[in-house]
Amino acid sequence: FISEKTFKPIAALQPFVIVGSKHSLKYLRKLGYKTFSPYIDESYDELEDGERMAAIAKSIRKILEIEDKVAWYESMRDIVEHNHNLFMEIGPKKSQEHIAISNYYYEYFNV
Repeated sequence: FISEKTFKPIAALQPFVIVGSKHSLKYLRKLGYKTFSPYIDESYDELEDGERMAAIAKSIRKILEIEDKVAWYESMRDIVEHNHNLFMEIGPKKSQEHIAISNYYYEYFNV
Protein backbone atom coordinates (compact mmCIF):
# COMPACT_ATOMS: atom_id res chain seq x y z
CA PHE A 1 0.00 0.00 0.00
CA ILE A 2 1.30 3.41 -0.98
CA SER A 3 -0.16 6.26 1.06
CA GLU A 4 -0.42 9.99 0.42
CA LYS A 5 2.74 10.40 2.51
CA THR A 6 4.71 9.03 -0.44
CA PHE A 7 3.06 11.33 -2.96
CA LYS A 8 3.52 14.55 -0.98
CA PRO A 9 7.29 14.68 -1.64
CA ILE A 10 6.68 13.63 -5.25
CA ALA A 11 4.28 16.53 -5.69
CA ALA A 12 6.75 18.86 -3.97
CA LEU A 13 9.75 17.77 -6.12
CA GLN A 14 11.56 16.13 -3.22
CA PRO A 15 13.52 12.89 -2.96
CA PHE A 16 12.18 10.37 -0.46
CA VAL A 17 12.83 7.26 1.58
CA ILE A 18 9.79 5.07 2.17
CA VAL A 19 9.29 3.71 5.66
CA GLY A 20 6.75 1.16 4.58
CA SER A 21 6.12 -2.33 3.33
CA LYS A 22 8.65 -4.50 1.55
CA HIS A 23 8.72 -3.76 -2.20
CA SER A 24 7.09 -0.33 -1.90
CA LEU A 25 9.77 1.15 -4.19
CA LYS A 26 9.35 -1.75 -6.60
CA TYR A 27 5.62 -0.99 -6.77
CA LEU A 28 6.26 2.72 -7.42
CA ARG A 29 8.60 1.82 -10.28
CA LYS A 30 5.87 -0.45 -11.67
CA LEU A 31 3.58 2.61 -11.71
CA GLY A 32 6.19 4.49 -13.74
CA TYR A 33 7.92 6.48 -11.01
CA LYS A 34 11.69 6.63 -10.72
CA THR A 35 13.43 6.05 -7.41
CA PHE A 36 16.73 7.43 -6.17
CA SER A 37 19.34 4.70 -6.39
CA PRO A 38 22.35 5.31 -6.44
CA TYR A 39 21.77 8.65 -4.66
CA ILE A 40 19.96 6.86 -1.83
CA ASP A 41 20.72 3.29 -0.79
CA GLU A 42 17.42 1.57 -1.60
CA SER A 43 18.49 -1.97 -0.71
CA TYR A 44 16.07 -1.71 2.24
CA ASP A 45 13.16 -2.30 -0.15
CA GLU A 46 14.08 -5.99 -0.46
CA LEU A 47 14.44 -6.69 3.27
CA GLU A 48 12.04 -8.09 5.86
CA ASP A 49 10.54 -5.80 8.52
CA GLY A 50 13.21 -5.76 11.23
CA GLU A 51 16.12 -5.64 8.82
CA ARG A 52 14.33 -3.07 6.64
CA MET A 53 13.95 -0.56 9.46
CA ALA A 54 17.66 -0.77 10.33
CA ALA A 55 18.61 -0.35 6.66
CA ILE A 56 16.25 2.65 6.31
CA ALA A 57 17.89 4.29 9.32
CA LYS A 58 21.31 3.66 7.76
CA SER A 59 20.17 5.22 4.46
CA ILE A 60 18.88 8.29 6.28
CA ARG A 61 22.13 8.63 8.23
CA LYS A 62 24.06 8.59 4.95
CA ILE A 63 21.85 11.41 3.65
CA LEU A 64 22.44 13.43 6.81
CA GLU A 65 26.20 13.10 6.28
CA ILE A 66 26.10 14.67 2.81
CA GLU A 67 27.84 18.03 3.05
CA ASP A 68 26.56 19.71 -0.12
CA LYS A 69 22.90 18.80 -0.15
CA VAL A 70 22.13 21.38 -2.85
CA ALA A 71 24.51 19.66 -5.28
CA TRP A 72 23.14 16.28 -4.19
CA TYR A 73 19.60 17.46 -4.92
CA GLU A 74 20.61 18.95 -8.27
CA SER A 75 22.09 15.60 -9.30
CA MET A 76 18.60 14.09 -8.87
CA ARG A 77 16.65 16.89 -10.54
CA ASP A 78 15.69 14.75 -13.55
CA ILE A 79 14.23 12.11 -11.25
CA VAL A 80 12.17 14.49 -9.08
CA GLU A 81 10.91 16.31 -12.19
CA HIS A 82 9.97 13.03 -13.90
CA ASN A 83 8.05 11.91 -10.80
CA HIS A 84 6.33 15.27 -10.40
CA ASN A 85 5.31 15.38 -14.06
CA LEU A 86 3.98 11.83 -13.91
CA PHE A 87 2.00 12.68 -10.80
CA MET A 88 0.55 15.82 -12.41
CA GLU A 89 -0.57 14.06 -15.59
CA ILE A 90 -2.54 11.48 -13.65
CA GLY A 91 -5.99 10.93 -15.02
CA PRO A 92 -8.67 8.27 -15.48
CA LYS A 93 -6.19 6.09 -17.40
CA LYS A 94 -4.21 5.56 -14.19
CA SER A 95 -4.80 3.30 -11.22
CA GLN A 96 -7.32 3.97 -8.49
CA GLU A 97 -4.42 4.73 -6.14
CA HIS A 98 -3.27 7.51 -8.46
CA ILE A 99 -6.74 8.95 -8.70
CA ALA A 100 -7.23 8.95 -4.92
CA ILE A 101 -3.82 10.49 -4.29
CA SER A 102 -4.20 13.11 -7.00
CA ASN A 103 -7.55 14.14 -5.53
CA TYR A 104 -5.87 14.40 -2.14
CA TYR A 105 -3.04 16.45 -3.68
CA TYR A 106 -5.40 18.94 -5.32
CA GLU A 107 -7.36 19.31 -2.08
CA TYR A 108 -4.25 19.54 0.13
CA PHE A 109 -2.47 22.12 -2.03
CA ASN A 110 -5.71 23.91 -2.90
CA VAL A 111 -5.05 23.57 -6.64
